[in-house]
Formats: sequence, structure tokens, C-alpha cells
Amino acid sequence: MALQSVGGLIDIPSPWSYGSSGTNIAMNDSGDVAAAVFQAPLTGNIDQILFATGTVTTSDTIAGTFVTVDSSGDPTSTAFGSAVKGTVSAAASTTIYPITLATPAAVTQGNTLALKLSFDSYVAGNLNIQYMVGAGQGSGGINFPYATSITSGGVYTKSAAGMPNFAIRYEGGTYHALHSIPALICTAPTVGSGSTPNHIGNLFTPAFSLKVKGFWAAVDIDNAADMILYDSDGSTVLETHTFTTGHRASTSLSMHRHFFSSDRTLTAGQTYRVVLKPTSASTVGYGLQTGNASYADALNMMSMGTTCYQTTCTSPGTWTNNTHIRVSIGLIVSQLSDNVGSGGGFFGG
Repeated sequence: MALQSVGGLIDIPSPWSYGSSGTNIAMNDSGDVAAAVFQAPLTGNIDQILFATGTVTTSDTIAGTFVTVDSSGDPTSTAFGSAVKGTVSAAASTTIYPITLATPAAVTQGNTLALKLSFDSYVAGNLNIQYMVGAGQGSGGINFPYATSITSGGVYTKSAAGMPNFAIRYEGGTYHALHSIPALICTAPTVGSGSTPNHIGNLFTPAFSLKVKGFWAAVDIDNAADMILYDSDGSTVLETHTFTTGHRASTSLSMHRHFFSSDRTLTAGQTYRVVLKPTSASTVGYGLQTGNASYADALNMMSMGTTCYQTTCTSPGTWTNNTHIRVSIGLIVSQLSDNVGSGGGFFGG
């Protein structure tokens, strides 16, 4: 089963799966709505909504449901697929909340509908729904699917700047993000050589063999750092890239793509790590996506699914893994095994 060229280069997991910057949809008025218009990815019954809060100043009860979309592209008040709303009390900031519908929405793959969040019965709510810009989005924005909202008692306003951190669950437990940004809390921590841990990255278990040429990462390299590819034993270094702090267009958290000095072949079923290691006490920043441990399977809505998750250590060889968290780090691949179809599940999403 030979490795075959992909006809260029591909990034795994997809950088579209990560938030590079963001804002929030403010909800502080009785008529406020946070919504997204999308197409159903599967035929079935959608029974749960996941969303992420930003800052919550005053908690209130949020109702979630699915509605039809009018000819102008705005959500209506008409239930889609017999959906009956569910509710949840949104009390905490930067928290992932599930809303289980009283009656699921019956959908057919390709249906256009809207996920709609509103106050169930407004009391004094003052909160934000997390809304992120995809790292791989580009200057043209996101035209479909798209975010739309009502704030301060106004009318629906569409936005191409990004998407709310929404996800849906079908009966049976299959999760899907509406676009690239799933229901994860996106942050930008920092790490220095004196931090504990001080090696932070992702563990990969490829379902098929592949050849790696380099890596991509959403990082802020203000100080000295390396990116290291570790072999399956967790301690042998396969490749190291040393960042040059002056070789970047922006001094903020942003996307980097670099090549290793040599290509490396990774074997199907083996475990590898790509890890950011600061080499100075002065810190560097990195993108982090944190899910809820109760929804670890929700990583399946992202590229690579549950075959990629956070790994950390202070001393290589003694690793701690977090199956509901990802770091904004991935691989650049030039070749794939020609038995790619038999492995299944590696790309996920």
C-alpha cells in the first residue's frame, strides 16, 4: 500500500476548524436573537443544540429551536420539521451549554433552515453568545452558511465576518458544526519555558499512513520557541523547527505554515505528537479550543475527529492528554496511503 501524492499539499486537521479572533453577539433585550442559517448535513432528527457563551453579566433562560427561512434569508417564527423549543439557564461566562429540544427537528440533507436562540421569557438577561472568525476564512468572509442576529430590539442583520460557535446533534449522538467553528471555547493562552506544562500541542493517531512535510499553527511567536514532531514513543524527536521571531507579518496571534528540514512518514495506527516548546522564560501565545468533557465525542464534528486532541508535558515522555481539547496546531501532508478509503474517520467532520 504505497504512498501517493495528494497533488499538492493538504492541511490536517483543517485550519478552518479553528478560531483566530472573534467577538460576541450581545443579547440584552427582550427581542434579541442570535441565529445561523445553514443546510442540514444529514437526513434525520436534530435533538440538541450546543452553543458557547462569552461574558455573562446577568443570567437568563435561553430558548433554542429550528425555524424556516424566508426569501430574504431571515429566520421566521415558523418551526422547521415540527421542532419544539428547548431551554437552558445561561448563567456562566465562557461556558458550553446544551439545549435539548422538546421535539426534535426532522430534516432532510440539504434542507435550508435556521438555528435560533432567543430569551425564553426575558427578565433581565445581559449576556453574549461567542462568535468566532475562522482562521482559514480569508478576506471574503463567510457567505453561506451565515450568521444573523437581532440586537437592541432591531431587525435581523446578517454578518459575513464569522459564525457563532454553534453545533447540532442528531438522535444517536452524531455532532456537526454549522460551519468550521464548533461549540468550543476559543482562547489564546501563553506559555514560557518555566511554565508547567511547557510542551503543548496535539496528539495524532492517523488511520492511514501519510508523509508529513511540515506544520501549521495559530501562534504568537514574540519570543524564542520550537515546534517539535515526536515519534510514537513520545520521546524521540523526528523533526524540530526553530521559529525566527522577525520572520512574520503580524505580531499578534496568526497563522504560520513552515516546512521541516526533511519529510517524515507516519504509520497508520501509531501515535505522534506535534508540540510547541518555548525555549525562553518569555512567553509565546497559541490558540486553544476547549470543549466540555461531557461532550468529548463532539470533537467528531471537527476535521480528524477524535484522532486528534491536546497533549502536554514538562518532561517529554510523561504526557497528559485531554480528549476534549485541541490546540491550533496541525500537519502539512504531501502524500497519503493508497488504502486511504479503508481506514475511515481520519478527516472527521
